[in-house]
Amino acid sequence: MPDHTHVLVKGLQHDSDFLKWLDLWRQLSGYWVKRRSAQPLWQEGYWDYTLRDDDPVPNIASYIIWNPVAAGLVAKPEDYEYSGSETTTVRELALIQPVKPKFGDI
Repeated sequence: MPDHTHVLVKGLQHDSDFLKWLDLWRQLSGYWVKRRSAQPLWQEGYWDYTLRDDDPVPNIASYIIWNPVAAGLVAKPEDYEYSGSETTTVRELALIQPVKPKFGDI
């Protein structure tokens, strides 16, 4: 997305540290973008949401990959070059009913 990003991350160990990962991800991605454009990538702060055990992860992943379509950037999810998953194809995710996370329930 031109003005924001959606990232769905799953910790694989009981001691996984999401905030540490997020800080490193923001630092590295910001560094590489600034080298190319001389413009900062990230504004101060960010908004995150931690999924609960009963949250429908595949449906939320589908919501994320449909986001560029809803924004009018592409006609179908697989056309957006920045979407992807290490476990499921974008085409498979597109077939799942998208569900927006219940941010108001935090």
